[in-house]
Amino acid sequence: MGLTTHEPCEKHTLEYINEIGSVLTAISTCNFRRLMFISTDTFKVYQSLFR
Repeated sequence: MGLTTHEPCEKHTLEYINEIGSVLTAISTCNFRRLMFISTDTFKVYQSLFR
């Protein structure tokens, strides 16, 4: 009884964790791209300042 009730719950939580992981990776990639754009912009500003 305990194992049969525990197994589907475990599977469900694993699927839930996988979904959260995919969402987090998507958000992190978007933030990483934004950070890259911001860093390149600031780098250009610094280059123009120190020329």
